[in-house]
Amino acid sequence: MAAKRTTKKAVARARSDHLQPLYEKLESSERQKLIYKLARSRIEVAQDISKAAVRKILGATSYFNELLNKQRKEVQPPDLPPNQGLVPPVTTNR
Repeated sequence: MAAKRTTKKAVARARSDHLQPLYEKLESSERQKLIYKLARSRIEVAQDISKAAVRKILGATSYFNELLNKQRKEVQPPDLPPNQGLVPPVTTNR
């Protein structure tokens, strides 16, 4: 438990250090430009994900359409001699 708590604190500290320049920019005069830039980038990321999902679905659909609708040649079984009848039961007497 102690290791988990220590790890969480370290991650929170690293995240805070990483985001500190962003917070400082948000406090400055270019705050409005930065907010619009962040919003625009979030929208673009969301659109990319939805486009990728649509592409993935369309790709799978076309793959399965081709797989299921393709005409396959029939495979004939090899010529085997006719069955010789039932196999006699196995007994201990010979």
